[in-house]
Amino acid sequence: MPVLVKADQVAAASAASVAARVAILDPLGLFRNASRAGLEALAAAATEISVPAGTVIVAEGDNADAFYVLTGGRADVSAVGEAGTAPIHLRTLGPGSYLGEIGVLAGVPRTATVTAKTPATLLRISDTDFRDALTTLSASPSLLQGAQARLALTHPSSQVLAPLLTPPAADLGEDKTTAATAADS
Repeated sequence: MPVLVKADQVAAASAASVAARVAILDPLGLFRNASRAGLEALAAAATEISVPAGTVIVAEGDNADAFYVLTGGRADVSAVGEAGTAPIHLRTLGPGSYLGEIGVLAGVPRTATVTAKTPATLLRISDTDFRDALTTLSASPSLLQGAQARLALTHPSSQVLAPLLTPPAADLGEDKTTAATAADS
């Protein structure tokens, strides 16, 4: 019987951890239409990390491999951007802020550097888990519009998020082969 008690304790601790992460993700508004089960799956995929002040959480130009939610502490966002001059401070993030969505959504390198201003804790969600969640849970339009607005601050000519913001064209029943041939002409 003690083995079952231990298993129950482990399961209860895991459920409590997922519930705490859902409580962090839910108010972000990113997954406004998400079901509880969908949020729980995303929360279960998240890992908590802690970093000391001065740690670069993501660096401009690096591969975008994860989405982060700042759960404690503060972090500064800066970027060189298209101008190629000295980095400029864009904003300071606090608990409940998220970062890394632009690179993950667009499949492009990081567009800004985020550095912990104080000791910080974050939820890290891999790029795959984040994109899968957006596919199944449907991202809010405000997420995409906000990401495009932040991208425009440092990379005004970039249109990498435009396809995500534009609704798909209606299928007019046109033969795709004919349309492709006409486009090639």
